[in-house]
Amino acid sequence: MIKNIFYLIVQVFFLILPSKEAWCMDETDLGVPHKSSKIQRTSKQEELRWGLTEDKIDSLFENPKDLVCILEVGGNFKRLNQLWMHLLGWEGYKIIEVPYIHFVHPEDIEKTIEYENNFASIGLINRFLCKDGSYHWLDWTKLFHTRGNTARGEREQHLSIARDITREKTLEMEIEREKQARNLAEAKNSAKSYFLAYMSHELRTNITEIIGILDLTDDRSLPQEEAANYLKIIKQSGEALLKLTNAILDISKIEAGQFNLESIKFNPVSVAQEVNQLLSFEARKKGIELRLTTAPHLPFYVMGDPTQLRQILLNLASNAIKFTNQGSVLISLTALNDDDHFILKGEVKDTGIGMSMETQESLFQPFTQADASMVRRFGGTGLGLFITKKLCNLMGGDISVSSEVQKGSTFHFHVRLAHPIE
Repeated sequence: MIKNIFYLIVQVFFLILPSKEAWCMDETDLGVPHKSSKIQRTSKQEELRWGLTEDKIDSLFENPKDLVCILEVGGNFKRLNQLWMHLLGWEGYKIIEVPYIHFVHPEDIEKTIEYENNFASIGLINRFLCKDGSYHWLDWTKLFHTRGNTARGEREQHLSIARDITREKTLEMEIEREKQARNLAEAKNSAKSYFLAYMSHELRTNITEIIGILDLTDDRSLPQEEAANYLKIIKQSGEALLKLTNAILDISKIEAGQFNLESIKFNPVSVAQEVNQLLSFEARKKGIELRLTTAPHLPFYVMGDPTQLRQILLNLASNAIKFTNQGSVLISLTALNDDDHFILKGEVKDTGIGMSMETQESLFQPFTQADASMVRRFGGTGLGLFITKKLCNLMGGDISVSSEVQKGSTFHFHVRLAHPIE
């Protein structure tokens, strides 16, 4: 703010200096600059409108460091100095003959119009289109303005200057990108540290539990029912260890680019039915309805990797059950033909706790704070959705999510499969 006010004072001070010969341009010469010690373009009436003499206005337009213009609010430029053509690359008549808003970046149009219609002299930074398709950042200052005469069809006019701040903005954006990248790296390192600590804790807990239970089973007088319960605990701990190990191995292979897909003949509906049957007990235990729907036009056989398709469906459906306390989980499959391939499209929809937009943005990334918080609250490795996205990508597809807090989530995915060879 202080810099802009100082800049405005300097420009006003510049107006009181003795006038010199001016390179000028207006709608009469359409961009052809000419030099004259006395160019009669500003009538006495115009001088009264601006409160400046013709020589003072011409002197301002000689400014070689800033973009100087007179423009009609909501209309066209009426006069420009030579720097406009040098900076933007356009011929003068090209800039004058169309409304100046056409040169403003689409994202900056709204604030430019708002700036035009208020009395603030500073506060607008926007982007102007160059002939080569690039944009220059301009910092605007209104020096003077005149009221329009609606009876005579005249619009309000502004005498303004603009500084080219493209270098400053580019540097500012680079610094901001570096800052964001640094913050993201720090967040990932923090979450990765938590993940490693969590994994270590889970491994130690399950191993300790197995060893402890085995010590108890050494007692030969242990009742058979109690021994069976101990064996069940050992099995659960072993399965948890296997799940942790598989997650770590999968992500290591994916990150190293060593994850190879099969291409065998299989029935996609059968794969989905297997997943539905496998998870039906867990759903019933929570009082949740688990349903599977498949489109009638799905092919009976396709070529691809059934194990990874099963993993995708299993990860999504088990997550949906985990985060749903009441209601239902729906798994659906459909397909689209695509020349020699077809696109298998899947959807897993739940009525669970849902997610905020912030969580959704980092949901498929490994080692993020969102993942860490989910791990703390609900357990698991925090890598399932990252692995799921990578599997979809490896199979020529992708995954996305739409969700609202306390209204459930819907995961959409698609993978590319081949028709079986006859």
